Amino acid sequence: MALVYVLRYFPTLTETFVYREAAEVAARGLPLGLVALGARADGAALTDAPPWTPLRPTPGGLLHAVEGAAGREALRALQGRQGLKRALRAAALVGGLGPEDALHAHFAGEGAEWAQALAAASGLPYGVTVHAVDLFRPRPSLEAVLRGAAVVLTVSRYNAEALERRYGVRAQVVRCGVNPERWAAARPEGDGPAVSVGRFVPKKGLDLLIRAVPQVPGLRARLATDAPADLASPAVELLGLRPTPEIVALYQSASMFVLPCRVAPDGDRDGVPVAMMEAMAAGLPVVTTSLPGLEELVDERTAWIVPPDDEAALVEALRDAWGHPEERRRRGEAGRARVLEGFTVAGQAEGLLRAWAEVGWGPAAEALRVHPGGR
Repeated sequence: MALVYVLRYFPTLTETFVYREAAEVAARGLPLGLVALGARADGAALTDAPPWTPLRPTPGGLLHAVEGAAGREALRALQGRQGLKRALRAAALVGGLGPEDALHAHFAGEGAEWAQALAAASGLPYGVTVHAVDLFRPRPSLEAVLRGAAVVLTVSRYNAEALERRYGVRAQVVRCGVNPERWAAARPEGDGPAVSVGRFVPKKGLDLLIRAVPQVPGLRARLATDAPADLASPAVELLGLRPTPEIVALYQSASMFVLPCRVAPDGDRDGVPVAMMEAMAAGLPVVTTSLPGLEELVDERTAWIVPPDDEAALVEALRDAWGHPEERRRRGEAGRARVLEGFTVAGQAEGLLRAWAEVGWGPAAEALRVHPGGR
């Protein structure tokens, strides 16, 4: 009896929101399993991971997986996507699944394809949480993955509307969240740097931020990102991707959090960035852009908001924020209150469990009964 997470990568520093959810689920008494298809090098710095039990191939797993038409079809489908070697590996995992287990994938991509195939071969249900890249830069399998899932969740109302409009699939909104008590209080009214956290990919807009900061007299920036070192300047320090304890300290020393999100040329985009929630939990005001979905987290009471890809507007917003320390403090306080109201890990885990309980998966209902208000 376990909730088995099927993930494309583990470990990686860029998906801590998944691990925090899983840890909260485990704290409510539900055992966890793990299928990880690969790892990222940055995962070596991960400091906290849930109490997962990795699934291991079993001698009888392959035979069990290909029994019956559903199992053979699942193996054929997985082979077509992943190749025979990986298909056989996935099939061999089926013997490690229990009769009361359920499978859940974050991102409706390759991990969700594996969850779908394992579910077909084992007869177990699977669910998926849709984020952003998986919806706005989808794999060809997306519609089939969504229609086969017992549970479909997503992180914003905007995503839910897109899923229904494009695929006729109704998804429940379960927002990612943070543990507010983990984020030490910042002093945004001080003279600390502007900070940002995220991979150096087009959708984050960090290239725009790197150009904008030197145009604001007196402002410095520290970015926890894997941007090329030659993009650094006297005003912009590049730290590389950092583990959570270092991000806590980074926010504590900062005056504001900046993430000028955009829609990338290939359609990729952010959903509701967890790094932004973390910064707000620490009491930092935000400078960001007016993309759909983001307004579910930030507004003019908590942030300075500019059009995407408008460098002049970003520079002006940074100047305004830098020149008004008391306003930074006010918006930072409002941002922390916003996170406490609706963007917590406890709420994320409860939403996941309620969705599984509603489709009749008994272990989720039991976890909610024993721990109705959290841990």
